Amino acid sequence: MGGPVLGFSLPAIWFQVQLVAPGIDAYRVVLPGDPAIVIGFNNNIAWTLTDTQSISDGTFFFVQQVSNGQYYWNSTEHPVITHSINGVDVNYTNLGSIMVQNGSLALVMDWMGNMFSNDLGALLNLMTSSNWNEFRDALSIWKAPYQNFAFANRTMIADISPAYYPIFSGKVYNPGAIMPGNGSEYITGSIPYSMVPQVVNPSQGFIVSSNQRQVGPAYPYWYGNTLSFSDGFRAMMEVNYLENHTGISVKQLSAFQQQNYTDYSAQLAVPRIIGYISGSTNATLERASSIFSGWNYSMETGSTAATLWFFTYEYLFKDVFLPYLDSIGWLHGENKTLGTPSGMSGSLPNTTGYASLDVDLVNYLVNHVSAPFGSDASPTMKGLVDQAVNQAMNYLLSMYPSGNFTWGKFYGFGFPNLFGLSSFNVGPISKGGDFNTPNDASGVGPDNYPTGGQSWVMVVNLSNVSRSIGVYPGGQSEDPASSQYSNYVMDWINGNYLPLTFAEKASDIHAS
Repeated sequence: MGGPVLGFSLPAIWFQVQLVAPGIDAYRVVLPGDPAIVIGFNNNIAWTLTDTQSISDGTFFFVQQVSNGQYYWNSTEHPVITHSINGVDVNYTNLGSIMVQNGSLALVMDWMGNMFSNDLGALLNLMTSSNWNEFRDALSIWKAPYQNFAFANRTMIADISPAYYPIFSGKVYNPGAIMPGNGSEYITGSIPYSMVPQVVNPSQGFIVSSNQRQVGPAYPYWYGNTLSFSDGFRAMMEVNYLENHTGISVKQLSAFQQQNYTDYSAQLAVPRIIGYISGSTNATLERASSIFSGWNYSMETGSTAATLWFFTYEYLFKDVFLPYLDSIGWLHGENKTLGTPSGMSGSLPNTTGYASLDVDLVNYLVNHVSAPFGSDASPTMKGLVDQAVNQAMNYLLSMYPSGNFTWGKFYGFGFPNLFGLSSFNVGPISKGGDFNTPNDASGVGPDNYPTGGQSWVMVVNLSNVSRSIGVYPGGQSEDPASSQYSNYVMDWINGNYLPLTFAEKASDIHAS
């Protein structure tokens, strides 16, 4: 099954097709105008994609000396090269484009996405692949963007992350930070294709590719950090589900994909929060403890505990980390916040770019860290939790004095028109879930509702591909007046998967 998380738009970014030509017979979705299926299946294999957690998204920065049209490299000067791009002059050194310059110091960016990558050729070869070896060989020419490609046929499952992953000359500087551009640090090559992250037929009988880190500490190459991407809680939850459910049917998989299933971070953290606030003489904290008690950690639209968890976490994250980050100069003077209590955007809940701190915070709670930063002057974790719960309750009760602050009033999905014409938008529409459940989200639009999520969901039945099912939140028409402009949106919202009819011959396509 697959469900890549991307921004929504109407018309939709996906278009359903079955491409039939000599040597080609494949079905699923293409980007409009793209002559190759991006995610799909043929009679022998199925595949899907999702973002990887790797090497700083392929973006690297250097500080280089530049003056009088010359840059300094290996003790010699070299001419800056200027390219005119859409009427804008962009200056380049040997390390990349000059992003900003202050005096003779320039910040230079090298982005792997600027490399030539024969992605179309790779996708065309995927469509004709009939086994893992052919599939893997097809992706050997894929350099960017960084993606996980999940594979399945009737006897195998596999996952591979093909790309150009740089190897750097030195060991002193972290390539995820700003490196010197004087010649001491530079790209010397790339991780061999045979060594890029991949797994085939693992012993547990399943593979989870849910934006989590693909490699462990034993991986022999530098593979970036986890500061700005997934915290891994969604992957943990999916692993837990699959370990406890065997012999899963297509119907069960589609139901799981749409579930507001246990938020794993809530399952870890909320019992500790209850432990801090239960028995309090503070009436607000006692009320919060009562709301949390008995919660199954499912982010259902009708749950008030889900809402309280979301905002408690948001406030706790800010109360724990913002004073410290501010004290060390990490935050700009004009930006003393990591986001307002609103929709999901990036890591949980709206703390984009600080995913590793999400993990730290849950660790503080689970392991009863008394004072997160170890200073006698630091507030205790109990004090921080009490404060965050109070803040969350006061905020929610200010909006819903009756206490009916159910999650569906804060979370759901909006589907914006591609050209920014609000009258052609659909939603927002309430739906359960959060970033740590299969029904996760990205982006924040009008009314703080997410405007991205599982952009195409499917479950392929490899015993008979014509019994595969899927749906996406859009339609096959780009005309807002057409009944097919957004006719799949409510099917997607309600988890109503539609048959993916794989025609055995061209005449069947015309007949359908």
